[in-house]
This record gives sequence, structure tokens and C-alpha cells, in this order.
Amino acid sequence: MPAMRRICIVMALLLAAVRASAAGPASATNALEFTIRRAANAPKGADTGSVFLWPNGFSATNAAVRVLAGDGSEAGHMILWAAEGEPLRILFDCSSGGNAYRLFVQPGQTEPARAKWHAASGLILETRKRAEGAADTWQDIRSLCATSSPVLGRSLAPNIFLGIHPHGPTRDFVSIFHGVFTADKPGAYGFATMSEGPSCLLVDGAMVAGWPGRHDVRGGRRAQHRGSVKLTAGRHRIEYLNVTEGSAFTAAAAWKRPDSGLFEIMPAAAFPPVARFDMAVPDPAGNAPPARPLMAWEIKEHFMANDLAMVAMEFRVLNGNDRREWRWSFDDGARETGAVVNHLFLSPGLRMVKLELVEKGKATASIEQKVAVHPLWSQEKDSPKDIFRDQRRTFLTGHAARAPVNDLINVYRIMDAVGNAKLAGRAATLAAGRREEFRPDNAQGLYDLAFFFQRPSVKQYGQAENAFRGVIEMDGREPRLREMARLHLAGLLLHMLDRVDDARVHLQAVDAGRLSNTDRRLQAIYGADLLLAEG
Repeated sequence: MPAMRRICIVMALLLAAVRASAAGPASATNALEFTIRRAANAPKGADTGSVFLWPNGFSATNAAVRVLAGDGSEAGHMILWAAEGEPLRILFDCSSGGNAYRLFVQPGQTEPARAKWHAASGLILETRKRAEGAADTWQDIRSLCATSSPVLGRSLAPNIFLGIHPHGPTRDFVSIFHGVFTADKPGAYGFATMSEGPSCLLVDGAMVAGWPGRHDVRGGRRAQHRGSVKLTAGRHRIEYLNVTEGSAFTAAAAWKRPDSGLFEIMPAAAFPPVARFDMAVPDPAGNAPPARPLMAWEIKEHFMANDLAMVAMEFRVLNGNDRREWRWSFDDGARETGAVVNHLFLSPGLRMVKLELVEKGKATASIEQKVAVHPLWSQEKDSPKDIFRDQRRTFLTGHAARAPVNDLINVYRIMDAVGNAKLAGRAATLAAGRREEFRPDNAQGLYDLAFFFQRPSVKQYGQAENAFRGVIEMDGREPRLREMARLHLAGLLLHMLDRVDDARVHLQAVDAGRLSNTDRRLQAIYGADLLLAEG
């Protein structure tokens, strides 16, 4: 190949590489682009920004994100939290001072390998399911927190003063606070931990205050578990670890500054602020409809009993307004219209939601999205009377007739737990009336309904018989459950319906090898009762 031709080819390749590099993430054909703007009440001078990005048509757990400043330069970022059906929580470098940034999401991609950016401001709380292990020293506490899994959630915390687990049920978990605080002047700073369960506090990687071993919070309310460290003026790293065993939870960090004689809870002002940014997706100019509707959602409140919950949520259109007609369809059969709607889910889980843009009675654009429905973990009380009253009314007026059987079973169990026999009976009757919709994964629910119907306070023996038979005849259900249903159906037929021959057939068909010792004793009792009934 002639030398001049080789030079031309090399120059062309270099030029193409420069152009591709300059194009950046915006050149990706399947990348989604959003504008994010600094919230009006965001603190001035913050060098770290945060934004929620609602997945629309892509999985939050499998997406690459990039953030560009106004001059086109790439801003460092980290995905604070990503879970299926939940909005992405993103932290990014906003030290350039801009009020607007461009955010690109590459669906179906993983985060590119590059130098990691660490937030220079804010306090992050990560919680994990507690592993088994000792917590008798601060080294034990640190090791236990590091080996606990899975991660239950990550979020920004205003300070280290918490008594409710914001990422799940408040029991059996570990808390890991880490971030930056500001020492406004040099000198000796005192730090103390006040906690329910083992805890320790580290500053710039060194242990300063610890309270290992099992204990409640009462022995530390006066900053008895303290330590001190000399600090220069400026920002320092802090790490606070706590192990919660059971359901009692308190995690608090206190400090005493050089010019103060008293310990106080470290205030939110001690932690450099994070500026909140919001997605800004304007409605298309003129009369042009959006090519694809985008949705956002928020959990508003829940009612819970025995770890079972009904959850109220708000949904809104991100790139539309009230001048257009929007139609929402939920996987429980409900439909709502409007740019902002509220919906009550009768049971948690990954639920499917569809949003349609309707023009002249016809849907012209739509999107479907999985949404994670779960209790509002930060809600102070699980069973407020006013929430129960509102959700009960919603169930009776809108959900009862069309709700899926899983939802109805959940409502039945909640109402039974709180002692509302009327609503428990209504949900149970509706669910039992759709026996054909039960599947092996909810056969236990049908089995529970049978016991409800044969209670002395209910005495709907026909419904109980049908429910037991439904479990026995269901293909694919857990074998032991079938034998239990046969056993208790035999008892029902014998004692309540006086159908001795039918009772004998079912009792003889029971596979005793799949029963517990208690149930085998019950089988023997039913056998004796059968002999008595036969004379």
C-alpha cells in the first residue's frame, strides 16, 4: 500500500474517532434523553445533585446513565439505587453550578466501566438484611455489616437520627450511614452513639465511639458511649453502623463541638446539602401529541395488619397536561382518566400499569410499565383509622366486584386480622365464587377460605366444601396441601354435613405419610368418629 494512502486512511480513522467522541451519548440511537432542572427550593452552592428517574419502557436494573452539563461536558454520577419497578435514584456532580443538565439512559445496557465518581456531599443510608454473627466488638459490627445481604435499599438521609426503617420492615437488618460532615473550626470534637443494638461511629476511617453487644437505647441517652478526635476545619468522612435484631430500632449520632459543653444530635446542617433536581419533560409545542407518554408514580400511604398491606398510590403523566385525554389501566381491572390519578392496590407486588393517550375516542400512543407496589416504609403508623376508613370505602365502591383473587385473599386476611367480620366475609365470598381463577401458587389462599367458612361464627359449610374440593382437584399444588384438604374435608362431611359415606371415601384416600404428627392424630380421631357414626 502506498505511504500516502496509508496516511490518508489513518487520518480518516482518527477524524471519525474524534467525531464519535464529540457526539457523546446523544448519538446513541436508542438512548432516552431527559432534561433535569434544579428545584426552586434547592440549596445554593450544593456540589452534588440528586434526581429520580422513572423507568418508562425499560428496566431500572439494566440501564446505563450519563449526565451532561450545559457545555456538553460529562458530569460524574452514581446510581444510588435501582430496583425493578422503582425509580432510579441518581447522584451527580453539579459543581458547575448549572440549573439544567441533560440525562441520557441507555436501556438494556450496563453502566460503562470508567473512573468512579463519589458524592462530595450528603449522607447516604444503606440497609441490608442482617446476617447471623457476633457484634461484641466494633470490628465485629463492621464485619457483620459488610457480610450482611441482600441490600434492602439506599437513600439520602438528613442526619443520623432514625427510628423507622425506610427501606423495609423494621426488624432484623443492619444500617450503614456514610457521607460527609463539616467541622466549622479546628479543635477536639466529641462523638457519641445512642442506639438500640450494637453500633459504632468512625470519622475519617478511625473508630471514635462504639457501643457493641446487645442492649437497648436507655443506657446511652446521655452520651455515655463517646469518644473524641481532633479535626481540622473543613469536610470529613463519617461512617455509622448499627445492628438491629428484632423490631426495636434507634440509631442516633451526637457530637460536641469545640466551643460547646454539651452533646447534641448532629443536625442536618452539619452535612453539606444535596440539591434536588426534577425531570422536566415539556408537553410538545402546539397541538402535536407526545410520541410516547411517560409516567411517574409515588406511594402515598398504606394500611397494614400482620405484614399484609393495601397500598394507595398516585400516578401522573410526565409529558402531558389536562388539555389532553389520558387513560390509565391497572392489572386489577380498574380504569381511571386524567393527567393525575390515584389508585388503591389491594395487595403489594410488581403490578402492571398502562397509560394511553386518547384522541377522538381512540388510543394513539401508549406505554406499559411494571410498578413496585409496597408499603410506605417511612409511614409512622401501619394501621391508622382514617386510612382504613378511606381504603375500605374504595374497596366496597370500586374494587370488590372486579379484583383478582389474590387481591381478594389479601383483603380477607387483613380484615380477618383486624376483626372486621363483615368485610372479611365479603372478600372471602367473592374470592370463593371465582374458584376457577385460583392457581397452584395461591392454593393456600383457597385452603384458608375453607377454614373461614366452617367457623362456628360463619357456618357456610357448602362454601367450605367447595373450597376444600378446589384444593384437592387443583393440578400442580403442593402435595401436602392436598392431603390436608382431604383430611379436613372428611371432618367437615362427617361432623357438619352428616355425610358419612363421603367422609369415609376422603378419609381413606388421605396419604398419612404427607401429614404431620398432629394431623395423623387428627386422622385417627376422625377414624374413630367415623366408626361411632357407623354404629
